[in-house]
Amino acid sequence: MKIMAGLNVGMLITLAMLMQGIVRAQEPPPRPIAVFVEPGQGLIFGAVFQGPAGGTVTIYPDGTRTVMGTIVGANMGYPYSPAIFEVEANRGTVIHILRGRTPY
Repeated sequence: MKIMAGLNVGMLITLAMLMQGIVRAQEPPPRPIAVFVEPGQGLIFGAVFQGPAGGTVTIYPDGTRTVMGTIVGANMGYPYSPAIFEVEANRGTVIHILRGRTPY
């Protein structure tokens, strides 16, 4: 029985080797790579007052604002909003959006 099992495994391996097809991965992007970035809305911090030690103003994607450190966020009616960019590229182009340095 062990001989038959060994033959079956050998036959399966042989069949797998004979049934090789052409396998292709994702095609490389066209050269030159063309990426267009259109600023839809600029980053707006609103009205703030700088304190003696400075700090951080963060605008979140949902439109909320947080102020840390000695900066004071003034509610004087000036709007604040996150930056919005429209990015156009060819299909399959890998785009990395990197965040700037963190204060930590």
